[in-house]
Amino acid sequence: MRRRILHSFAEVLWFCILSGLAFAQLQEPLPKLNYDMLPDFFQLPPGEHLVEAAGVAVNSKGHIYVFHRGKHPLMEFDSSGKFVRSVADDLFVTAHMVRVDPEDNIWTTDIPRLCRRP
Repeated sequence: MRRRILHSFAEVLWFCILSGLAFAQLQEPLPKLNYDMLPDFFQLPPGEHLVEAAGVAVNSKGHIYVFHRGKHPLMEFDSSGKFVRSVADDLFVTAHMVRVDPEDNIWTTDIPRLCRRP
């Protein structure tokens, strides 16, 4: 009985190994992504930090909007990462999403402070 269990276990293990090798050979190599990582790209004002970034969007001028859950939830940066301004600081509670439409309007998903129940 014990020999049969060991034999079955060996067959299952052998099958898993061979299946894994066959699957690994079928996978295509991962494509190279055309971007470079730039550490410390965003130049934040002194004492400011990005906290739990929920969304990033870019407008037609190349300005970058970061929507995060910190002190100034919606921050705008120019295309070189220099801080431009924060938008509607007292309006947001918890950042969820940001996007910029073709007319450069900024859209966010959040729970507005003005609509929150006391």
